[in-house]
Amino acid sequence: MHLLVTRPRDDAGPLAAELQRRGHRVSLEPLLKIVATAAPGPAHARYQAVLVTSANGVRGLVTAGLKERLRDTRVLAVGAASAVAAHEAGFSDVTSADGDLETLAGLVGAACVPGDGVLLYACGSTVSGDLKGMLEAPGYSVERLSLYEARPAKALSRNIGDELKAGTIDGVLLFSPRTAGIWSTLIRAEGLMDTMGALRFYCLSRAVAAKVSLDQGISHASLRVAESPDIEALLDVIEADSKTAAI
Repeated sequence: MHLLVTRPRDDAGPLAAELQRRGHRVSLEPLLKIVATAAPGPAHARYQAVLVTSANGVRGLVTAGLKERLRDTRVLAVGAASAVAAHEAGFSDVTSADGDLETLAGLVGAACVPGDGVLLYACGSTVSGDLKGMLEAPGYSVERLSLYEARPAKALSRNIGDELKAGTIDGVLLFSPRTAGIWSTLIRAEGLMDTMGALRFYCLSRAVAAKVSLDQGISHASLRVAESPDIEALLDVIEADSKTAAI
């Protein structure tokens, strides 16, 4: 299949390589550009844990020069990709929640104690969900540190527009409700809504699929949703479709 990967460029490379290894043709169309932002340093001398919900949060800590200061602080990551990024960056104690914000909050509940110290939440200027609020409700103290900005693409690449018009793209991979919304905005701006019915949308979660359906009126038959919000589960869905198409 010819698949369109919409992740930011730094995150798209390993996924594209894995899809190509499995025999797919891959095109990249990043819908977000990650830009480091100047942020004040953490306010506290000690944290009981650092929370990261994406590899970009880890990269933000490194870019901001905070890795050495926080190297031995426990890192609690939302999933495998962010955990791998933390390990590769040199953090010594990393645990993955292998899920979403709710499972990360559950991991915090199992690993940390309210009152034992502040939790440092490394994130972007825009976040999905309210992890800070979820944790403050049971009594945790959370310091949110915005380290990067995810800027939306202003237009589709010309070659991708041409591929969509020609009907040579089989599926689009979408990873967040925000990127699903950006996709819909750009498709409408390019006058390409009538090409969407021929595509399959591979969505990392039900929230992503709901956004695609709401914005584009895509039928359930065209939506594919990962069983769990991680890349391996999304790859499983793609492989199932690929095997069906080959029969």
